[in-house]
Amino acid sequence: MTFADLIYKFFAYIYNNKQSILGGCVAALAFLQTNDAFKTLLEPKTYEIVMLVVGLVMVLFARSTSGGIVSKLLPGSIPKDLPPKEGT
Repeated sequence: MTFADLIYKFFAYIYNNKQSILGGCVAALAFLQTNDAFKTLLEPKTYEIVMLVVGLVMVLFARSTSGGIVSKLLPGSIPKDLPPKEGT
């Protein structure tokens, strides 16, 4: 298996499970914003950067559910040997 095959399978997995990943990001963002211990653990600037990164990942996957960036990285049909889609 080549490196390109691994990258392709990684993006196929993301494509097939994008709603679960988006849900995980929402849960992580909620945890990070409500946990006071996490806020005090990081410096304010670092905390802002973490919030920005999680928010950008959420936007990426929210857009990909409607045919955004992740959908454009893969061809329209995903071969059968790639990771299964959610709920199958």
